[in-house]
Amino acid sequence: MTPNATTQTEALLLTETKAGVATLTLNRPGQFNALSTALIDELRDAGREHRRVLLHPSVALGRAVGRKHAIEMLLTGETISAERAGEIGLVKRVVSPETLDVEVETLARCIASKSSAVITSGKQIFYRQLELPLGDAYGLAGHAIACDFFTDDGKEGVDAFLGKRAPRWTNRQ
Repeated sequence: MTPNATTQTEALLLTETKAGVATLTLNRPGQFNALSTALIDELRDAGREHRRVLLHPSVALGRAVGRKHAIEMLLTGETISAERAGEIGLVKRVVSPETLDVEVETLARCIASKSSAVITSGKQIFYRQLELPLGDAYGLAGHAIACDFFTDDGKEGVDAFLGKRAPRWTNRQ
């Protein structure tokens, strides 16, 4: 992994790219990877580098956690522990530094074992539906799922499920 700061000891964020997937690792074990302005800046820079634009922290934070948690964090500027970040939904899970690499590898392998065409479609619909009213979001998602069933990988997924076998993805729409 390469540091995003000037030296390895100063790096708040380590990045590694394999097969087009960027892994960002928080490198602040002494602070339990608590959220800070410096860390937000590092995440924003890494996001831009990997073709994702991370906007102002209030926008991202307000959408990631409940409003009450977000406004408290934004107004106080206080850091929170990794455990607290997990409690309020800012992070999906909290793992020890010793198990981090195994956890990331396990999750990455799980996602990589799925059809890339369906994963791509699912990600697009997930982010599009977030901005829609509830009824429209269900309509969009339902339409996308129905369309996915008619792709090569959609048909293979159904066949594999019914045949109680592992799918053989073609990764085609």
